[in-house]
Amino acid sequence: MGRFLRTGIITRFSTSVKSVEALQAKSELSIEAFANASVDNPTSFNLEKTEEKYIWTLKPEILEKDLLPFLEQYYKDIYEKENTFRSEREEILTFLKSNPTSSMITTFANESISSVFHQETRSDKIFVTVGSEEIEFDTNTFILSHEGKIVFECIYGHLGFFQKSIRKVYQQSPLGGGLVVNVSR
Repeated sequence: MGRFLRTGIITRFSTSVKSVEALQAKSELSIEAFANASVDNPTSFNLEKTEEKYIWTLKPEILEKDLLPFLEQYYKDIYEKENTFRSEREEILTFLKSNPTSSMITTFANESISSVFHQETRSDKIFVTVGSEEIEFDTNTFILSHEGKIVFECIYGHLGFFQKSIRKVYQQSPLGGGLVVNVSR
């Protein structure tokens, strides 16, 4: 069993109301501070509050309008000189050229077994510093790449650095600020 380097786009993230309220009682942080700590493009997300959670969901119109141009550039950048996953890349790009709705894109991602575009089957837990506290968020992502096995030991801040770097490269896209880089089994 190995570990794999993955990149993805956050499509949904959430945290408990109790966590937010506990931190807000200690400081005067706005709810926007929580979104800003998780993604660089909080305006690309709708916010919903339930009894137990604050939930941010990628706006459907952004997914519908911006996913195709984003993926065309992303795939060019990562696979330009390789035939790797060519048919899988062409499949998702052809699908997106048909102007699908957000729900159609999500269904496609859920049913896909592609290495270059699929819905993560489980939520990932990430820990983000908000103010002076570390807060747990659940995230859902569309996986954009699933690279070969790597040897990985979590030291220093390399993954965080790579994530900030890749977000900066794609910051012109409303999807770019939600890019994540992680290692999975």
